[in-house]
Amino acid sequence: MAKPQQPLSGLPRFVLDNELHIRASLKSVYTGNTFSYYRSLERQEAAKAGAVRRNPRLVKPFHEDWSNIDGVRASVACVLEQFRARVWALGKVFKDLPGNFDDLYHLTFANTRDRRSGGALSSFNPQTYMRRLRTALKELVAAYPDMWALGIVEISAVELEPDRFVFEPHFHVIVGGVPEIELRKTFNNLLSTATKGSRGLMLKSIRDTKHLGKTVSYLFKFEPELRTRFLTAEGRVGKGRLNRLTGEAKSEWLSWAAAYRIDELLIAVGLGPNLIREFKSCGLQHLIEKLLRGSQGNAG
Repeated sequence: MAKPQQPLSGLPRFVLDNELHIRASLKSVYTGNTFSYYRSLERQEAAKAGAVRRNPRLVKPFHEDWSNIDGVRASVACVLEQFRARVWALGKVFKDLPGNFDDLYHLTFANTRDRRSGGALSSFNPQTYMRRLRTALKELVAAYPDMWALGIVEISAVELEPDRFVFEPHFHVIVGGVPEIELRKTFNNLLSTATKGSRGLMLKSIRDTKHLGKTVSYLFKFEPELRTRFLTAEGRVGKGRLNRLTGEAKSEWLSWAAAYRIDELLIAVGLGPNLIREFKSCGLQHLIEKLLRGSQGNAG
């Protein structure tokens, strides 16, 4: 993207001036994080083009540029809004998370009955999906009142065979203060019979602060993935590496994501009553300043 002819001012100037510091602060949490002022704008234009390819009316869910990012909350598909959420998660939420790692897990929940074929992703309603998840978390809170959780709904794709895939909505959540056996039991009860024989539920222990930072970063990556499959030497179906979603599948994901805000896909428990409301209202410059202060504190 060509650099602007007019000199930048205000929020765009602040973001550009702090580009290197922002990148370093994000990487201090997890080395896989990165940031580029102009590259973000390029990716934003590509995301707009992908969404509009399926629906010409899908320009409004995107921020026009850095200058109007605080005016309204844009959609999940908006690259600049994704960056804002990432800064909020790593600069504010991550720094304030409880530091007890005795019962701390990253749970991934994926039910095959929630899958959607290519061309039918728009029929997936995250609000209906999240009601089941909130019910499960409420059951756990009743038994473990000091527990906490931070989760987000995500959509990837699974290649069933060459040139045929399904979209797979799933839920990533970090849960603290619940024994593994109870956490597994509660979410396993949500799985359909067909899913229980597969990997519909994955649970990983979070060992330390570095691992927690990597996990929070993963929750806020906003990069739809395609998991391929292959036949092993024994004739079994194996899962291949993750690839980024591209082409018409990526356009369909963008079209779906443009219909929802990020806060509509978030679930927070035991982390303060106004956590998500603060995300919706807090200015980007304030969030960046908090991220940079946290990074300087870690360096000290």
